[in-house]
Amino acid sequence: YIKELLPEFIPVVYLEKFNEILEEESKSKFPKNIKLIFTTIGIYTNDVFKVWVVKQILKGSKLVVAQHGGHYATFDIKSESLPFELFVSDYYFSWGWKLPGESIKPIPALISINKKISRTSNKLFYTIITRPISKYCYIHSTGSLPGKKNELYLGMLFELTQKLLESHKSKVLVRLHPGESNEEEQEVPLGPQLIQNFPSLNFSSSTRSMLEVYDQSILNIFTYDGTSFLQSMALDVPCILISDPKTDPFSELARPFYHRLQEAGIYHTNVDSAYAHILLVTENIDTWWDSQNVQNARKVYCEMFTRISDTPLDDIVEALKESF
Repeated sequence: YIKELLPEFIPVVYLEKFNEILEEESKSKFPKNIKLIFTTIGIYTNDVFKVWVVKQILKGSKLVVAQHGGHYATFDIKSESLPFELFVSDYYFSWGWKLPGESIKPIPALISINKKISRTSNKLFYTIITRPISKYCYIHSTGSLPGKKNELYLGMLFELTQKLLESHKSKVLVRLHPGESNEEEQEVPLGPQLIQNFPSLNFSSSTRSMLEVYDQSILNIFTYDGTSFLQSMALDVPCILISDPKTDPFSELARPFYHRLQEAGIYHTNVDSAYAHILLVTENIDTWWDSQNVQNARKVYCEMFTRISDTPLDDIVEALKESF
């Protein structure tokens, strides 16, 4: 079985097309000698860039990799991404957290730099933000929800949608994960299932950025803990998070911070708790969100997992200077 299928699963770029990638790199406009490389998701998405990085490292260049999304240091089940990024980099820049024995420097969260969201009174929707559902367990992470865990998530999503439609009707909006329309991500489409169960449901256009979604939302309801939730917290956008510990157990480092979010009404482990809270604050969401208890919990959380700064670029430059 392995002999037959393993060759089929190896991307051609690493075998048949490898010489072509080397040639592409030699023709590229990347500089030929550089002291320091600072990147985020480039070490995953661009094969020409990856070859160039390796060549520069062999010449003595140093590599700094920065955090580029959620799931880092918060979940008990860690993906392959973090160990790989720590292994290949000379220094690693997180969005606030550190790990013993690792060369990690906290910097401001890149997803919030130079971004602002208005707090006007003309917002329209209670927006449900959905997670990707994978067809296969292709990565060792809570980001991949195969089998039975898919059913648990779908049950939670349908229950939440039903309750909100009953009380908030046309004000309910669903924002599907962008991977819904990307075959490469091998996701189970949620859109058709939601439409079948709730024909009148409103959907946010996939062409809208998350910043545009925040701008039109009275309250953002995250059904998973990921990059968008971190961005919402950093940008001080009213939101709540529903995350089942059965499918998404938090790390020992993260648990105290989520417990504090739970006490403030931001984090909920089930639909009943989240929905009761939504009904409680519907008439005064800004008053709840701006309260001292909620803001203190948010700021403590952000300092550890999605750091905010008035001088983010200066902080990054300083981190680079300290590293080398």
